[in-house]
Amino acid sequence: NLLLIHLDKLELLSASNNKLIQIDKRAFDSLKKLKILDLTFNEIQILNENHLKNQHSLEILELANNRLSKIEYRSLRNLKKLQKLNLEDNCLFKLENGLFDFNIQLKDIYLGKNDLKIIEVFYFKKLFELKLLDLSNNLISKIETGSFSDLGNLEDLKLKFNYLNFVNKEMFEDLLILKKL
Repeated sequence: NLLLIHLDKLELLSASNNKLIQIDKRAFDSLKKLKILDLTFNEIQILNENHLKNQHSLEILELANNRLSKIEYRSLRNLKKLQKLNLEDNCLFKLENGLFDFNIQLKDIYLGKNDLKIIEVFYFKKLFELKLLDLSNNLISKIETGSFSDLGNLEDLKLKFNYLNFVNKEMFEDLLILKKL
């Protein structure tokens, strides 16, 4: 944290390809203008509500290729400008109810290569601006009816390499401008 204290104009921080296991709860507090945070290819296991609480300007969060097994409910709460979230290739088996409730500007979510088994109806609520949702390469065997009902602007939905054996016709009825499936 002391290393970053005088970098208050920093807009991009890349700490990718390291051996980070955890994030200090105040590590990014002084980086008020940070727009892009890249923590890919590390060994981070948990994202909690204190890690990004002061990142009001963050637009892109890259957390792919870590060991994330849990993202606490309030972890993304203050990221109201977030447009891209990459959580690919982690160990997520479930998402917290309301995780994205405050990220209504999100346009792209990458959740491929995780351990998600069920897409619950509340996962993607209020994400009216979402254009891309990648759920490929998971263990998904069920998508609850209404899971995509708030995603009227979704253009690209990736579901390949999962365990779906039944597709409900209502599953895609609200995806009126979907171009890729």
